[in-house]
Amino acid sequence: MIKQFFLFFIAFCCSILNAIAQQDTAVSFEQNIPGHTNAVETVAYSKDGKFLISGSWDNTARLYAVDTSGGVTFLKSFTGHFAAVTAVAINYQSTMVATGSKDFTVRVYDIATGKLLFVSRDHKEAISNLLFDPAGMVLFSSSHDGSIRLYDLVNFENNKVEKALQFGTKINDFLLSTAKGAFLVASSKPVIEQITLKKNVTKSFTGHTSPVNCLDMSPNKKMLASGSDDKSIIIWDIATATILKKLTGHAWKVTSVQFSPDGKYLVSTCNTGEIKLWNIETGKCMTNIQPKGTNARQACFNANETRIAVASLQTGGSYGVSLYKTPIRYIPFVKKQMIKGKNGKMVPAPSSGQPLEDWAWSDDAVGGKEDKVEGKTDKAGDAPKNADKPKILPKKKN
Repeated sequence: MIKQFFLFFIAFCCSILNAIAQQDTAVSFEQNIPGHTNAVETVAYSKDGKFLISGSWDNTARLYAVDTSGGVTFLKSFTGHFAAVTAVAINYQSTMVATGSKDFTVRVYDIATGKLLFVSRDHKEAISNLLFDPAGMVLFSSSHDGSIRLYDLVNFENNKVEKALQFGTKINDFLLSTAKGAFLVASSKPVIEQITLKKNVTKSFTGHTSPVNCLDMSPNKKMLASGSDDKSIIIWDIATATILKKLTGHAWKVTSVQFSPDGKYLVSTCNTGEIKLWNIETGKCMTNIQPKGTNARQACFNANETRIAVASLQTGGSYGVSLYKTPIRYIPFVKKQMIKGKNGKMVPAPSSGQPLEDWAWSDDAVGGKEDKVEGKTDKAGDAPKNADKPKILPKKKN
């Protein structure tokens, strides 16, 4: 009798643990956020978790306020593009929004007023990614034209002098590298390259067999995730450029990858509409998230990991970001820090649980640390001398 009771108790405990394990990986659909009139191409949360922005084939970007429970409220729409919005970004301070489009332009807006602050018409093809530097002084844009451009956000007049990396091959995505004044670039090549503004390739990540579409860096800046046309995701050791794990299971091209704010999970999307949640430590797919559209373009976590927002190509009039609830809750440790800005002055660090990017282009662009490449040295970040000077064109009336 005692033995039977003991076996029953063990079986009961196992069933409870199994239920908890299943619950821990359960991701449930919450809503499609209405408002867009065509498919959504791109989506991003602000670093402080207070805003969500989406870009669509209806040529607009829509900004939402995010409450403490993860719910969203529409704030304003940003218009002015003449083609699909393919890239969006919010600065670390949550004061500016940048949008990039298939019309080749980059537009910067003030979040509080919705006012257009700056327009760049320098790129020659669609914009593939936008990034703000942590200090909020520089905006970076990449394009299928093979270039990465830098824009001064403190004094827009300074943008009359071109500062750009001419990579020469279609750029699908890029990140600010942990190496001062360098980028990590995903392109039509099967190799990810770390490259300086003077086109010195200082590191290569070799492992994919087809073009690399997307990149993300872990919050502790030790790991790099990449997704490729070869259907795989690779987790890299950034310091050594070696493969830590290879994640397989997607049926077609991987279109986006993003680490969770605590660095324990990865969410990925695929051209088939698939959305997968991965455990970084085990390299296993934890759950397949039910898609609400075809060709999932991008997915991202909110600041405390309770939501995943997904941009996908939807049909039938139900356009909008798909929002999912997760069973995860991450409470970031916020440490007050200062970051070195222009002319060596210290500026307040962004109020976010995200670790700071140790990049500070504002310093290195003036004349920073030396990169050693095959016996040569150059100051990372120096702009090409006598470069063609792009013009700031007058703001186009909407």
